[in-house]
Amino acid sequence: MEQTEILYNFEYYKTLNDIEHTNIPVTGENIKEL
Repeated sequence: MEQTEILYNFEYYKTLNDIEHTNIPVTGENIKEL
């Protein structure tokens, strides 16, 4: 149970982290285009 929760949380934060890192450059490019 605990291992599953840790794995789930790790995947959740990893995905959250990936979204943050991909969104920052995209918004930066959009600002430059505008």
